[in-house]
Amino acid sequence: MDALAVSRRGDRRRLIGSASGGGPAIGDKLSWMNALDPRADGLAVLHYGTPDFAVLKPGRFVRCAVTGREIPLEALRYWSSTAQEAYAGGAQCLEAVRKRGGVL
Repeated sequence: MDALAVSRRGDRRRLIGSASGGGPAIGDKLSWMNALDPRADGLAVLHYGTPDFAVLKPGRFVRCAVTGREIPLEALRYWSSTAQEAYAGGAQCLEAVRKRGGVL
């Protein structure tokens, strides 16, 4: 299964590449019918990288690892590539880092 890596720059989403190396060329625009499909319901499954994330299963949101709150994909700004967790905000990210002994 291919994973789409999404770069967040302003309101435009751009395809970075796919796990198999195939598919659209680097820099092609990512259409809404794929990674951020507004018709996709429920929990998305992501692989968190630096500085991007890859959508493994389309969905509308992920859950904050600290609070359990739903985070819409378009609002996702904080995550840990080491712990593979998403956070609702900076305070939750800092709390998780402190619990892990300072490891982001």
